[in-house]
Amino acid sequence: MVAPGPVSRLRPVVLLLATSWLLPVPAPAAGDCLVVDDFSKTKVGAFPDEWKPRKNAGREVYTVREEPALRFLRAVSRGLGIQAARPFEWD
Repeated sequence: MVAPGPVSRLRPVVLLLATSWLLPVPAPAAGDCLVVDDFSKTKVGAFPDEWKPRKNAGREVYTVREEPALRFLRAVSRGLGIQAARPFEWD
């Protein structure tokens, strides 16, 4: 009988990691979530006024997009890492 090699010992781990995205993720309780921005005041395709990019090039990277009943901030970039933030205080 031959002992399993290192590759055969990794297969269960790889399979577990590859299928872990199938597991349900519990949704946070309604009281645990705070809305930072719903983007309702921002024109679709524009950079939100209350947000600040770390660099001005971020205004072209981040834009508000809309899908049925959902507005969100989308970032599209290649080879450029720029952050954007909105001042938000909470306790």
